[in-house]
Amino acid sequence: MTVNAAPAAAVAATAAVLVVDDETGVRDLIVRWLQRAGHRLSWASDAGEALQVLERHPVEVAVLDLRMPGHDGLWLAAQIRQRSPETAIVMATGVRDVSSAVSSLRSGVVDYLVKPFSREQLHEAIDRALEWHQLAVDGRERAEIIAAERRERLERLERRLDAFVITSPASLAAALEALSAPTPEWLAHARRVADLAVSIGDAMHLPADGRDLLRRAALVHGIGRLTMPEGMWMKAGPLTQSEQIAVRALPGVAASLLGRCDYLAPVAPLVSARHEHVDGSGYPDGLRGDSIPLASRILAVADTFDTLIRPLHGRRALSSSEAFEEIRRASGTQFDPQVVRALRWLASAG
Repeated sequence: MTVNAAPAAAVAATAAVLVVDDETGVRDLIVRWLQRAGHRLSWASDAGEALQVLERHPVEVAVLDLRMPGHDGLWLAAQIRQRSPETAIVMATGVRDVSSAVSSLRSGVVDYLVKPFSREQLHEAIDRALEWHQLAVDGRERAEIIAAERRERLERLERRLDAFVITSPASLAAALEALSAPTPEWLAHARRVADLAVSIGDAMHLPADGRDLLRRAALVHGIGRLTMPEGMWMKAGPLTQSEQIAVRALPGVAASLLGRCDYLAPVAPLVSARHEHVDGSGYPDGLRGDSIPLASRILAVADTFDTLIRPLHGRRALSSSEAFEEIRRASGTQFDPQVVRALRWLASAG
């Protein structure tokens, strides 16, 4: 097969676009329309040829016919998504295939066009696809920036942690004071969580050695956050996908950091399991019920409660009763019902 590529039109090109359609007339018309708009065009008549084209001419947008001989457009879309996640895909289809095209939107296809479509409809779909592509590129670049800053912060934190001799509550307190100097609220939160967690442990008749490990775990449960860019914790809006991925990696980061110190190594698995849910929907390991250490289940409730009753990035602080109600609603799914009952008992006791 011949790999086909056309030079840019005389006007300034705005994107590289691949058109894949086994109907020569339709394909040529789409190519002409897009060339006149200044796009750089590649084209192919089937999925196999399209993949050959993409190896030589990466594109921002691919316009694919749904029904083609051999592999169809959905198969090709999956291949493109795997090889080039930032390429935006527009599916073109006949009227009879609209339901298939609509369902393809759930598989990474950005938009679809129903044949016969107008030049204006094509340009609108390309514009939407380019917006999607730019968001994907921005997301990757943001992820790369976050990853680089995380590596730098982690290396710095490892060096600082290794410089401390931590063998007791007093030496741990001194180390945390130094480590949290740029973000004192981080340590204040950790101390409040430790006090509440130990109180819950007392109510659940946790033995003395268990309470000691629980306090130790609570004081360092957020140490992974010190490796993250400060701006992530100040955002008023939701985290991006790359930021969410970074956050979900924090339990492993924290466990690795704590494992470097003999005094803190025993609490590494407790901190790592802080975000596990009793119904198995948590992370990083999807632990369920009693397979989650009790100290981690207590820590989850104490950490969440203290977070809810403090104002956070534009969110108002909840009252203690409102915070408890939020936690109660997640009892049996996110939180251990026994731990939730212990928190209620503490609240009623006063």
